[in-house]
Amino acid sequence: MDKPVILQGKNLENLINTALETLNRKKDDVDIEIMEKGVAVMGINIKDYKIKVWPKKSEKKIDDTKTQDVVDISYQEKRNGYFSLEYEEDGVYLIIDNTDVKNIVTLEEVLSKIKKKNVKNFDIDSIKNTLDTSTYKRNKIAPSQEEEMIDETVLIEISKDKMKVFLTLIPPDGGVLLTYEDIIKKIMEKVQCSLKKNIIKDLVEKRIYNKQMLIGEGKDPVDGRDGYIEYKFNTKSNNSPEILEDGKVNYRNLGLINNVNEGQILARIQPPDNGEVGFDVFGKEIFPKAGKDVKFKFGKNVRVTEDGMNLVSEKEGEVSFLNDKVSVLEVHNVNGNVDNSTGNINFNGAVKVQGNIMTGFKVTATGDIEISGVVEGAILKSEENIILHRGVQGYGRADLIARGEIAARFIENAKLYAHGDIKSEAIMHSETNSENSVIVMGKKGLIVGGICRARKEVKARVIGSEMETKTVIEVGVDPNLKCRYESLKDEILELKNNMEKLDKSIMLLSKLSKRGRLTKSKKEMLVNAINTKKFLQGKYEKSKDTAIELESRIELLSKGRIVVQEKIYPGVKIIIGNSIMYIRDELDSCIIYRELGEIKVAPYDQ
Repeated sequence: MDKPVILQGKNLENLINTALETLNRKKDDVDIEIMEKGVAVMGINIKDYKIKVWPKKSEKKIDDTKTQDVVDISYQEKRNGYFSLEYEEDGVYLIIDNTDVKNIVTLEEVLSKIKKKNVKNFDIDSIKNTLDTSTYKRNKIAPSQEEEMIDETVLIEISKDKMKVFLTLIPPDGGVLLTYEDIIKKIMEKVQCSLKKNIIKDLVEKRIYNKQMLIGEGKDPVDGRDGYIEYKFNTKSNNSPEILEDGKVNYRNLGLINNVNEGQILARIQPPDNGEVGFDVFGKEIFPKAGKDVKFKFGKNVRVTEDGMNLVSEKEGEVSFLNDKVSVLEVHNVNGNVDNSTGNINFNGAVKVQGNIMTGFKVTATGDIEISGVVEGAILKSEENIILHRGVQGYGRADLIARGEIAARFIENAKLYAHGDIKSEAIMHSETNSENSVIVMGKKGLIVGGICRARKEVKARVIGSEMETKTVIEVGVDPNLKCRYESLKDEILELKNNMEKLDKSIMLLSKLSKRGRLTKSKKEMLVNAINTKKFLQGKYEKSKDTAIELESRIELLSKGRIVVQEKIYPGVKIIIGNSIMYIRDELDSCIIYRELGEIKVAPYDQ
């Protein structure tokens, strides 16, 4: 900034410092004129100082021998033109200095200043004549009049959303400086909000001009919290079995069953709140959104208390939590075996059997099935979990199906299907299918013989045996989808064989027909054979299309892995999606997975 600064105030030193900051100059680089001296009587200021401060003109000695330096210095010294108004006894004078400047003073600049200073009866022609110079010029442009001093002022602006206040400090022109208290008063006349007073103080002390500063804000409302249900039971069972020091797995403490008593509080409603009211910079309240109410969802053997705030069990049993719906399932206890004395069990709730499930019997439950003894060649179906404290010796006839998990100490010669995990210490010569993972840990941690399928992961200590027992491990596919695909392949093969047999019969009967040796019964046989062939052909094509679609879906789902903690033996067949690998040499502690259509083996890192 090259134009002079005129300031007025009580303290001379403060005025000089303010001018230096405005000009961005040091004291040695400016000229200071005290236009009016301040006067104080008995410490009371009765007249302000008035000063004029402007940058000194730089004087650089030019070495005539260095032409290039002369050009550079001349360019560096170029500045904007300077003008000022001087109030004399005989009139108001316009001083123009366009000496060696980059941008000359314009008529618009001068008229803006004249309007701001409210100069009366100015001569426009005289102004234009004064501007018509490339050096220094001083002309009278208006009759004698008292100078109108322009005080320092502030511009207060409000954001469109009425949530922010901005302050801009406008410099004076010969007038009085504002105090911090003056500025606070002006702000509070417009808005009612907490102010950033440290920013305002800094702005006043440093005289930061023409810079918009955020100095106040309203408060946003806080929406109310919705009501929620506080459940008094474990809604997520801890279904990881405890591994004891001796390596055995304790299936007696799985935490899968939530037992409750009659009258027990199952859940409590925590009501919504209204939130916190906000306000804009004018102090106007902004109301929040109130929280929403919540209601219980419940099924049988449960009631709501009169105040509507608690959910209570009406009977002793197992609390079930599915799709946010709470029910109490009564438990059916069998103190002995499931055999001829009990018959088949079909129960809407949980079933606990203290003895064994004998061959040929069936237990169906909507809740958990928990067996303390051994399951023989029986059928168990649960809408939740199946827990076998001992295990299953299925004799090739046992069939266990659960929508939750299946946990057993050992599994032998049985067929299992679970939506959740299948967990055991040993699986031998069985078909296990899990839509999640098969985990075989504990002291043995053995999978040998049969087929083991899981969508996500098969994890075991040992897979296969030194005898190279044929064992199939399949991951990365929906077992249900895979079973449908395998069944469909068998159906296609059978259709193909039947059509080949029909083709032979049709060919033989057609030869007899050409020779005219076809009896009436054989003609009917030929017609039936042709019609049957057409029917089977249509079914064959449809089955093939379905098989191709299933194969494509299996390929898309080809993710999953096999984790072997200790050893996997030859004789094991690995299937991941549509990729197959045969284990031909023993592998120690490894992870088997599929990448880019190829089965790979990586070290197992515990």
